Amino acid sequence: MDSKHVGWAAAVLLMLSFTAGVSAAAEPSTTPGDAAIDVPGTHQQVERNNSTDRSAPNLTLVLENRTVADGDTVTTGDNPELTVRANGSAAIELLVVRVDGDSRRIYTPNSTAVRETAALEMTAGEHALEVLVTENGSTTTRRVTVIEDSIAPAIVFTSPFRTGNTSIYDRPETNYTINRSRISLDGTLYDHSDVEQVSIELRYHGQGVDAPWGFRKHIVIDDPNGSISRPLRLGPFDERVGAGQNSLTVSVLDSRGHRRHYDVNLYVMDETPPSIEILNQSLIKTRSAVRLTIRVSDAVGIRSIGVRRGSADGSGLNYEIQPKPIGSRPIEHTFTKTIPLTGDSRNITIVADDGTENATTRELEVNVTQLVRPAIELRPDTIQVSDDRVHVEGRVYDGRVTSVYAETVGPAGNTIDLAQIYGGGVTSDVTINETLQLDGYPARIRVRATDSTGREHIETVQVAQPNATAEEPAASTTTPAGSVRTNTPLPSVPSESSSDGLIGTLVEVVRNLISTVSWGESLGV
Repeated sequence: MDSKHVGWAAAVLLMLSFTAGVSAAAEPSTTPGDAAIDVPGTHQQVERNNSTDRSAPNLTLVLENRTVADGDTVTTGDNPELTVRANGSAAIELLVVRVDGDSRRIYTPNSTAVRETAALEMTAGEHALEVLVTENGSTTTRRVTVIEDSIAPAIVFTSPFRTGNTSIYDRPETNYTINRSRISLDGTLYDHSDVEQVSIELRYHGQGVDAPWGFRKHIVIDDPNGSISRPLRLGPFDERVGAGQNSLTVSVLDSRGHRRHYDVNLYVMDETPPSIEILNQSLIKTRSAVRLTIRVSDAVGIRSIGVRRGSADGSGLNYEIQPKPIGSRPIEHTFTKTIPLTGDSRNITIVADDGTENATTRELEVNVTQLVRPAIELRPDTIQVSDDRVHVEGRVYDGRVTSVYAETVGPAGNTIDLAQIYGGGVTSDVTINETLQLDGYPARIRVRATDSTGREHIETVQVAQPNATAEEPAASTTTPAGSVRTNTPLPSVPSESSSDGLIGTLVEVVRNLISTVSWGESLGV
């Protein structure tokens, strides 16, 4: 081989040797006995240089089999189970679970995929859950609000009994005694989650003819929205047989399935008899009967109401309400009754019974005259005099009248003008708005109203002369026995001072006084 070929071969061998060396350096030999060359800090430096190119780890939280996101609020049961799943592009160095700032779990997985599950011990109420994951020196955080609902909901009652003086979980007493049968069951609901339902069951255990088995009422309130208010009707306690217990059970259920019961016994003690009110009484047109409007009320219940014509010691009743069972007794009853008035019997008796040995008997004496007597009202401020006419306004009311007249009476007591205001059937309200003639002063306006029994009732008012001067007598007011007194002005004293003039003046004064007393006409009715 010549020198040219030798040189070429040497060059090829040198290149092959260099390529093999580079390959050996890039891929260390795995041949047994060969050690990998480790340059201190090389891998750490590469990881730090590439950290800005990696994203945060994928972090998932599951509470009681429910995936929650950062910032969520979750309601759980007692000691909820938490599962944390984290996947990173690099090894996850640290995983911390904190509750209300306290570290409850700490893991150092050093793996790119982590899954950890743990039960979180919590008290009932609201808590702050925080999960932190550290990867390659960078920390990712998730925060969730956890409301642990491990306690059944509660009711603070405000009526007909009260609880909650020391705690919302205070329970009512076993027995309560009240004095009325119509109540409202009121209360405020408390729970760490949502109250879904409130059920109320009332059982009355009676005994006797009126309530051999008692009664039962069941109420269900869905989604009560924070409070309850329901009217209830109770039965009375009967001391004669020692029975009459109202058993009340209230149950409240929340969305977590927790339920709380309240059991109370209510006893209604009635010591007050029924009240009887006469709202209105009037005669019918023929005056042979009276029409009564009556209201009966009792705090516990009305068993029966009866009415009869006659005195309280009589017998027999015409029932307005027949004896009713306890569950259907009214608290108040208003009715109108027409009762004949025959012979000398003018008394009416009303009897109301509440079924607990309390009864009210009211005897009413019908005064026909008082029932039909009207009230006559003339308004002095409406009297207006113009020339020889006078205008007056007023009314006739609170009675039973068949006719109303207005008239003017002159100085001599004679009727000057007469006008019929009403002349139809029987009525209890008539308006007066009349203008009448006048003929001198003093004068009067007189209103005559005839009631349904034929009796006449009269009201009179004086009319004063307009623009009266000192020389003209003013309108007088009525005095006893219908007499009239006028005020005569004294004559002026003459300017000349002579005994004859003075004596003459005195004689004239006496003559005028005698003339007034002798000739004054009575304007009495």
